[in-house]
Amino acid sequence: MLFCATLQERESEDKDNQKDVDEEGNPQKDEAAAAQSLVEAREEGESKNEKPGQGDDSNNNNSSKEEEKDRSVPTLELVQQAEVGRKLAEEISEPQAAAEEADQKPAEEEANQKPAEEDAIPEHAEGEVIQHTDEEAKQEIADEAKAAEEKAGQEAAKQDAGRQAEEAAAIYNQARQADEAKAVEDKFIQDAAGQDARRQADIDMQARQAEEAKAAEENAIQQAAEIDMQARQAEEAKCKADSASEQEAREAEAKAQRLAATAAQREAKRLATEEAEQRRQAEEAAAEEARLQAMESARRRQAQKQAEREAKRKAAEEEKAKHKAAEEEERQKAAEENARQKAAEEEEAKQKGVEEAERQTAADEEAKRKAAEEEERQMATREEARQKAAEEEAKLKAAEEELRKKSAEDEARQKAAEEEEEAKRRAAKTEEQQMATDEEARQQAADEKLEKFKADRINCKLTDHTI
Repeated sequence: MLFCATLQERESEDKDNQKDVDEEGNPQKDEAAAAQSLVEAREEGESKNEKPGQGDDSNNNNSSKEEEKDRSVPTLELVQQAEVGRKLAEEISEPQAAAEEADQKPAEEEANQKPAEEDAIPEHAEGEVIQHTDEEAKQEIADEAKAAEEKAGQEAAKQDAGRQAEEAAAIYNQARQADEAKAVEDKFIQDAAGQDARRQADIDMQARQAEEAKAAEENAIQQAAEIDMQARQAEEAKCKADSASEQEAREAEAKAQRLAATAAQREAKRLATEEAEQRRQAEEAAAEEARLQAMESARRRQAQKQAEREAKRKAAEEEKAKHKAAEEEERQKAAEENARQKAAEEEEAKQKGVEEAERQTAADEEAKRKAAEEEERQMATREEARQKAAEEEAKLKAAEEELRKKSAEDEARQKAAEEEEEAKRRAAKTEEQQMATDEEARQQAADEKLEKFKADRINCKLTDHTI
């Protein structure tokens, strides 16, 4: 609105000046008109380029906000990039429609003004033709500057859409690599899991993370397709804008042949185009710097996530190694305890056998000695000797019976100990089989739960995609 008011004021001033020139007969009217058109073209280019700059600032602010949000939610960047692509397509289509409308309006106004100008030539013909030429020059410079800016904006939008497509492809590859790493990590954790509830919870969490990574990958693929479609739309818009620009160039060339101050107008157009190009390059450099910073931040976050996953994997390997070492130590201790128990039992049995043999030997020697003494002392009567021999024989039988009883008791104790040890081994084996059965049941339940979770996720995705 301010620009329109300024332009109207300057047009009114030009009319007043033109009247003064017509009345005074100033020979430098063409040079003054050309200089005035040059100034107005510069002001118009600056006023038009202020708005894209503001938009770039807002886009930079939005990109910084998106980068902050991306630190907490990895998949938000993809959604926002798709939204930016759609906005770029809308921004490209709107200037194109506005340019076409603006091109149609000057043509209609020119067609309506030509009969009136031809009728109004008789009085002050020379001054009115010069005034009309100045207005045409201003309008032509403004239209060409606007067309150049729109074309530059479309080129920047197309390049931005291509860069966003490349970034989406890179994000898709990163998501796929993360999914593969998660799959390997999940398999490793599942092999080591099953000992307690905490490891089972870790497996469930890893499965959910894998599903989320797959969902992010599918979203990235879909958004990359949308960005590609938007890039094609931007290309079509550029082609249309190029054809419209060519038509405008032909019309401008035809008009330029009718103008008197051709050199000044070309200089004004060149300066306005150079200023617009410089501003566009500065804006593109700022946008490229912001994009590079965002990509660097994304790479740093990806490296940090990879390091965290590697640390988790190493921790899981260490935990598994510790668990295996503990199990091996327990088995070693059990084997050593069994060996010590068997050695103690064998040593006890050997000691009892030695003691029994010593007692038996001593008893035999004592019996022989007593028999000799008894035979020497009681040679008088055989009856007494037979009686003593019978008593000795009875003692010997009783001793043998006692020895047999002790040997039977020792054998029974040893057999009971062996049966108890065998029962313990059978109980331990049964317990191990039961633990393996329980572990297999838990693993099967976890697999069924994972398959059900995957099926539910697929159904939800299909439902969302259908909607």
